[in-house]
This record gives sequence, structure tokens and C-alpha cells, in this order.
Amino acid sequence: MRCHVLLPVDASRCTGMYGLVVPTITMVLSDQLCFVLMLLVAGSLATTSDPPIIDTHVHLTNVSMFNYTWQPVYGKRLGFDWTLDNYSQAVANASFHPSKVVFIEVHVDAPHWLKEAEYVQSLADAASPDSTPEIGAIVAYAPVEQGSSVSLWLDRLRDRVPLLRGIRRPIPGAASSPPVSDPCGYIHGEFVAGVSMLANYNLHFEFLIEEDVAGFNCSVAFIKQLPHVTFVVEHLGTPDIAGNHSFDSWAATMTQLAALPNVNIKLSGAPREDLHANTYDDWSVEEIRPYVAHVFAAFGYDRVMYGGNWFFVNLSTSLSKWIDAVTELLAGATPSQRAAVLGGNAQRVYRVAA
Repeated sequence: MRCHVLLPVDASRCTGMYGLVVPTITMVLSDQLCFVLMLLVAGSLATTSDPPIIDTHVHLTNVSMFNYTWQPVYGKRLGFDWTLDNYSQAVANASFHPSKVVFIEVHVDAPHWLKEAEYVQSLADAASPDSTPEIGAIVAYAPVEQGSSVSLWLDRLRDRVPLLRGIRRPIPGAASSPPVSDPCGYIHGEFVAGVSMLANYNLHFEFLIEEDVAGFNCSVAFIKQLPHVTFVVEHLGTPDIAGNHSFDSWAATMTQLAALPNVNIKLSGAPREDLHANTYDDWSVEEIRPYVAHVFAAFGYDRVMYGGNWFFVNLSTSLSKWIDAVTELLAGATPSQRAAVLGGNAQRVYRVAA
């Protein structure tokens, strides 16, 4: 017996990650060869499908459950619950739609750091199988300045928050921390010891760099001490895009950080850094482009991850507009590079299930 095999193979699937185009052909094969070819085609489609699109920077709040000291500062703009339903509505008309998100701690008042992570884990547990987006990972707060004693917090987090993948703690002296006399003081002593503990729990550390020369220099010295810990630098390393007076020092720091193989960086937060006189939506893709280009040149496409910075993005622009800007900024990337930035790298760093 003979069977007629008609290929096209679905071109939209084959051009996903590797840019392959398979022409349409018609063949007459034996039953055995026909079956083998079908298996090969099915296998090729499975290996060329893109990873899910993952937003690596999403904040959620529950004002009835937690206090947020920072929230009244923003008044009506941010002073209410931010949920995944809000998020879904915000991306409805965007050029791409993340199917998974990474929750990032949102400076809940002490002592509710653990409860915040447990709350978000409960949201993930209660979600229906077909809900979109899905919480794929959690980055919680832990007082790493306690040095090795932070293990008490990490033990609790590990036991109660299965989706825990990393720890975020503002750098002492940064805008979201109490002021300190020595902006580089944290690179010595207990803070470094606490961050070093994360490797024992298979957790990474992510943070914002203070956007000045001292902050840039301190961050490099800090990370160099901990080659065994994975780091995620948020918001492109917080360049002063609107002022543009620190491009060289920022760029030099990014180049130094990129030379360290344990450092990853987020394509996030750029509209906020590009605001002129805090005027809403006063930013442009072209002003951001040189900074994004430098990050890709320094880190390559395999250590950069997309992040929406929801809900704080609403202070400067809409999430949909930022997503559209990211699409434009990735227009020159290959399909595999784009897939890596929008999801593949996050799957690796945050261990997000496919």
C-alpha cells in the first residue's frame, strides 16, 4: 500500500523560533515511511514552538489585607487594589499578551513580608487552569541585612511559597530605603552575607541600582563578591534617560555587569526614567532606543528579559503603550532573539513551567 503525504507543514509554526520555512510538497510513500515522516514532522513542530510570553515585573496589591506606607504618596493614582483582572484589561489591546507573570514584592509594611508572598501564592493556587495570565513565579522580600540569620525567613518562604524563585530587597540608601551616610556601605558585612545565603536555596537576588555614579560603582563591587549568586538588575539599570547626563557612566556600568555571567537585566521601567518634569506620557521610543541598544550589545539577547513594571508603569504611560514600544524596539531582532527576551530567558531564570 501507498499513502499520499501532503506538506505544507504549517509555515506559521515553522517560522516561530528559528525562522525556518518549509515548502509545500506532495509525496507518495510507503505506509512505514509515511508514519516515520509524520513523527518527524510532529517532533520538529514541538521543538520549534516559541516559549510563553512572560512579564517578569508585575506588582499586585490588596489594601484591605496589607498596609503600604508608600501608597498615599501617589494618592488616587495608585491608592487601590491592583489585580490580575486589572492587568488583563490593560494588555487587551496591546501588540502581545503575556500568558504568565512574575510577581515582584511591592514594599508591603513590616512585618507582613511573608504574608504578602503567601497571599500571592494563594492567588496562584486558586486560579483556574485556563486563567490568563497565570502567576508563574514569585519574588519575595527578605531582610538580607540580617546576614546568615535571614535563613529563618528563607526557610519559612521556601516551605510556604512553592513558587518562590528570588528575593528582592531595596539597596540601603536607595530611594525606597532609609538614607545612609555611606551609599556603598552595604557592599560589606551582613548585607552581602545575607545575599550569599540565597544560593543555598536556589534563589536569585534582584534589585534596583541607585541612578548615580556612586550607585553604579557600588553595584559592580557588590556583585563581584558573589559569583555564586544569580542577579537580576531591574529597569535597564535605571539610567537617567530624561536628563541624559549620565549615559556614559551608566553604559560603562552595564558593560562591567554584563561581563559577569551571573547577571541578568530587565527591559522594563524605561518610560519612568524618560519622563520630562514628571509629565505623563512625555517619553518616546527614540529616546529610549540607545539605552536598549547598549543593553543588548552588552548582555546579548540571552540575558535580557521583558518586564511591564505593572502597576507603577501607570505613573508614566499605559502598559499597552509600553508593550507596543517593546515590540518596536525588538523589530530588528531575529525570531529566536525576540522569543528569548519575551519568555525564554524568564523560563530559565525564574524556572517558569512551560
